[in-house]
Amino acid sequence: MKESAKIRDKPKVKRPRKLDVSKRIALVTFWGGMLIIEECLLLMWYAIHNGFNATAAYLTAAVGVAEGMITLVARKYLSLAQTDHSSGGITFESAKSKNFKQSDDVLDAPDI
Repeated sequence: MKESAKIRDKPKVKRPRKLDVSKRIALVTFWGGMLIIEECLLLMWYAIHNGFNATAAYLTAAVGVAEGMITLVARKYLSLAQTDHSSGGITFESAKSKNFKQSDDVLDAPDI
């Protein structure tokens, strides 16, 4: 009996919250781009260290592609977040349905 009481009294372990698919894609692409950049920089150092200077131009282009990939994903993800939180977005509309109050007399910033 004492063992069953111990089993029931265990505190519940809080599971980590799963990330949305868009966040997963953004993180995988970001870290993939960082890995490409790191590998290209390491290969450039190795090539220049051993006298293969011609390969640095190709690896520099690969670093530029990886940086472009990271920039594109960051821009698209931030655009997605902005549309979700603006009027008509999913998050905005769900907040509005739960007793969301918006005053008609919106106060603008004071003149300077």
